[in-house]
Amino acid sequence: MAPWEGEEGDRKVRTLNPSQSNPRLRYEFDRGSGYETEIRLTAALSALIPEDELLHSDHRFFQIVHLLTEYCWVAVHHSLCDLTGALAKGDPITASRHLVRCTDTAALTVECLRVMMNSLTQVSFLRMRQYLAGAASGLASPGSRNIRRAAHAVWAEFEAAVAAAGVTFADLVEATGPDTSAAPATMQLADVMTGLQRLDSQVLEWKQVHINLVWQMLGGQPRAADEETDAGERPTSMRGKSISDLERLAVRPLFPKLWLQNTEVYRAMSAVTPDEEAA
Repeated sequence: MAPWEGEEGDRKVRTLNPSQSNPRLRYEFDRGSGYETEIRLTAALSALIPEDELLHSDHRFFQIVHLLTEYCWVAVHHSLCDLTGALAKGDPITASRHLVRCTDTAALTVECLRVMMNSLTQVSFLRMRQYLAGAASGLASPGSRNIRRAAHAVWAEFEAAVAAAGVTFADLVEATGPDTSAAPATMQLADVMTGLQRLDSQVLEWKQVHINLVWQMLGGQPRAADEETDAGERPTSMRGKSISDLERLAVRPLFPKLWLQNTEVYRAMSAVTPDEEAA
C-alpha cells in the first residue's frame, strides 16, 4: 500500500511518490471522490509497487504495461462471455457488436507492447530482469490462458448456431461476397464469422509483436542465428524454458477451423489441389 501523505480538509490523501521533494511532482490520490470510488481507482493504484521498493528505474513502467495488458485481457474475456451468451440466445447482431469490442480492446495490448519496444532498451531490461522474481514469466499470464479457454466455448456456441440455422461454413463464406443472395440470418452469422477471424488476427498480431520484443530483449532470432549455434544455447524465459515455446505459441490461433476454411476457399477458388500447391 502507498504511504499516507498530506491532508485535504478532514481527509488524508495518499501519494505514490512521497519521497519526491517537489510537492508539485507528487502523485496524490485517494481523495474520496465519487470517480475514484466508482471505478475502484484507489485499489488499483494501491497495487503499484511503492516508489521506495522499485528495483530499477524502469520497474514501475514495466509493471504498469503488464497490468494494462492483463486488464485488457480481462475486458476481452468479459466480452467473450457476453458474446457466447448472445449466440446462445440466437442474437448474432449483438454477438458481432461484442466482437468489435473484443478486437478493439485486444488492439490495446499490441500498443502496450509497442510502447515497451520503443522506450525500453535491452541493457535496461536485462539489468532489471536480474532482480525480478524467478517465476515472473509471461507464460504464466492468466489473461492469455483464460482467453484461450473462453475461445473454445465461443467456438462451440458458434458451431451450434450455424447448425441451428441449417447452413454450412461454405454458405457463410459465400454470404460475404459482394453479389450474395444469402438470407439476412445467414449474412448475420457470416458477420460473426468475420468478426471471429478479425479477433483471432488481432490476438495473433499481439503474439507476433511479443515474440519480436523477446528477440529484441533476449536475442535468439532464429533466422539471424549463426549456423554453428547450438539450439540448446538459445535464450530462456525466467522459468528456464527455451523461447522456442513462445515461437510455437506465436502462430497458434484461437479458432483453427476458421483458418482451415480459408485454405479450403483458396483452393476451391484457385482450382489448386493440395498436391499442386505443395509443388
